[in-house]
Amino acid sequence: MRWLTLCLSMLITGVLCAQSSDLFDRNERNHLGRGWSWKLGGHLLDAAPSSSPSQWLTSAPNGGIDTLHIGSWSHAGRGSILVGIGHWWTVKEPILWDRWSIELGGVRHAANSEFIGRVAGNSPGTTMVTDTLMDRGKSAFTLQTALQVHRAIEIMPDFFLDAHIGIGWNREFGIKTSRAGADTTLFLPLSTPSNWRLAFEGGLGLGVRTQSGRFLRLRVNTDLVQLEPTALQGGGAWDWMEGSYRPWQFCISWDLLKKRPAASCVGTPEGQPGRDLFGPKMRKKMRWSRRN
Repeated sequence: MRWLTLCLSMLITGVLCAQSSDLFDRNERNHLGRGWSWKLGGHLLDAAPSSSPSQWLTSAPNGGIDTLHIGSWSHAGRGSILVGIGHWWTVKEPILWDRWSIELGGVRHAANSEFIGRVAGNSPGTTMVTDTLMDRGKSAFTLQTALQVHRAIEIMPDFFLDAHIGIGWNREFGIKTSRAGADTTLFLPLSTPSNWRLAFEGGLGLGVRTQSGRFLRLRVNTDLVQLEPTALQGGGAWDWMEGSYRPWQFCISWDLLKKRPAASCVGTPEGQPGRDLFGPKMRKKMRWSRRN
């Protein structure tokens, strides 16, 4: 087992050290070490778990216990279109990562939770009856930002696996929640979802260099550790109304390195003041020689 671990470590180290330095033109022969990135895809809130038990017990005046409701919630997140833009930079001498980026995107969060079970009757002593309750929540717009570092591993010329990790932040705008169905006084009040999120996120992708300085990547991204708001079960999910949800993103990215401007012999050298090639005395001699 120790030999296997050692061989795998040597293999991974050899692969990382043998990566081509020309994939992202780190020497900046034809491009500058920075560029723009555009992404288009889909966003999904995945319920984790998809259902959860629920009951509310209260003390009765006679010392007994009354059951206001008992049953289970089922949770379902909804998807939306993802649109984003980013700026990225290459690292000339990569060790753990070879690029880093800042991204800005927009999605819409929406989720539904439905309770199915038994609730207390309208008057004391009435037997419990079967009923349902539906919670709905959505945002008008969710702004996403992320700071990420990337590592590409070439699998063949121009094709590479791509891994990234970073920190992401969301801001919700126009959150609306609603509750309809059974008597709502028999349930704990509906909590308003948090209007911001902070998490460590990461993902994998497959990339191809379509031409010099032009890249296409298929990516999947999710939260690894949720910092705010957290979920009861921890991990990369966060609590939204009655449910907990893990965000997933699937997108295609176009990465464009900025081309290096062509060299020009016209004008003064960059960073240096302009100067005449011939001084006043030399110009006098030239005029005198032309006359004769």
